[in-house]
Amino acid sequence: MEQETGVPSPESHVPSASSPSPGSGGANSADSSANAPAANSDWSSSTTKNTTVSGSRSPNDTMAEPRGLGDNAPNDPWRFHRSEEERPAAEQLPPTQSSPFGKQGSGFYLVLAVIIALVAGLAGGAIGYGISSSGDGDGRTPTSLGASNGDTPALAKRPPESVAGVVEKVQPSVVTIDINAGRLAGNGSGLVISKEGYILTNNHVASAGGNRTNIIVRFHDGSAHKAQVVGRDPGTDLAVIKAEGAENLTPVQFGDSDKIRVGDPAVAFGAPLGLSETVTAGIISALDRPVLTGGTEPGVETGGAEAYMAALQTDAPINPGNSGGPLVDGSGNVIGVNSAIASLPGGGNIGLGFAIPINQAKRIAEQIISSGQARRTVIGIRLAQDVASGGGAARGGDTSPGVTLASVEPGGPAAEAGLKAGDVITRFAGKPTENAVALVALIRKHAAGETVQVSYKRDDKTSETSMKLADQSVQT
Repeated sequence: MEQETGVPSPESHVPSASSPSPGSGGANSADSSANAPAANSDWSSSTTKNTTVSGSRSPNDTMAEPRGLGDNAPNDPWRFHRSEEERPAAEQLPPTQSSPFGKQGSGFYLVLAVIIALVAGLAGGAIGYGISSSGDGDGRTPTSLGASNGDTPALAKRPPESVAGVVEKVQPSVVTIDINAGRLAGNGSGLVISKEGYILTNNHVASAGGNRTNIIVRFHDGSAHKAQVVGRDPGTDLAVIKAEGAENLTPVQFGDSDKIRVGDPAVAFGAPLGLSETVTAGIISALDRPVLTGGTEPGVETGGAEAYMAALQTDAPINPGNSGGPLVDGSGNVIGVNSAIASLPGGGNIGLGFAIPINQAKRIAEQIISSGQARRTVIGIRLAQDVASGGGAARGGDTSPGVTLASVEPGGPAAEAGLKAGDVITRFAGKPTENAVALVALIRKHAAGETVQVSYKRDDKTSETSMKLADQSVQT
């Protein structure tokens, strides 16, 4: 049915990225795979483990091999190691083998923060699988997510508007998540979203080791509890887990990611390299940055889907182990879930971090908790991708921004809005759609039932139409 869940073909315009494997202190793998748009067949499969940001890319850039692995995977210090003896020292890390990020091999790479977090020698995994449903629950008791103003501790020593004041408010709601799946081990982060013990994190943190995964959640007060995966959504890299027997928890307060502006303060929480309760600060650098993460990792059962996000970009340092932790505003309200970073080959944080907007993450978490299954926003289309155009629409020699529709599903949102095969979508909900990643990320950011404006070209004429979004259940 809907193919917006697919992954752009290797030759698409999206720049490649690396997803470093395990290290100490962080979960490090990502669910990937799924359908990818091919030059003439709409979508083709892709099994890579990396993160990409939309933009032009060289025809030689391939997404077919795991980023950071390649032919030397057995000797790659970022990969999952089976014993202590195999784990190399951090200073011995060679340049990561992956595709360049940007035009003509600019040298940037997008890497899953969780994966890098396992650099210290732990074999990393993935986390969670967010599955949501739009209200048609299975009898589960409704859960109120987030905290009321009266639930948060008083800021006795520091002014609330200071970073220290934000830390006092948020830190009790941040957890470190330890993953153990036999010889595979790693860690990530998460945020408490209800007093009942529900915790929001990344899918690539919660799903490490597949069904063999044992999850331990460590809280701010020093207590530790086993946890189970409630649901996960690889397509958005989100998951919900629940701590067993945890009581008197302090849930986070949710902000409104739609009201964030570039330049607003941002504070990131998590356990980079296993260092729990680490806090870094910066600003919001960009909004709706198209990012694609995903892939497979030897020895890790991740389920294969790739994740698209219209991300909040921040220069607040995010490193391996921060994955799944909260990104908050200057008032201590959560505005995003840390998920990925861009990095130079063999390097760490360079001030390019990406977080899933909290409005989207909260919606999916509510679906998972209420029904155990996520629902994915769709518009009823299949995409055509030109392998030689750097990811632009497949329409002859035209490489201008836009995404060509290969087909439109009868009765779907796109058809009802008047779109036809061959139309080129240039803007979605007021945002430019330069490539397939940007379009898919924006579609998934919005909820079913919303009405958005869509700009498109047909026969060199630009038009605009209103489209009411739909959704479908996520099969895991």
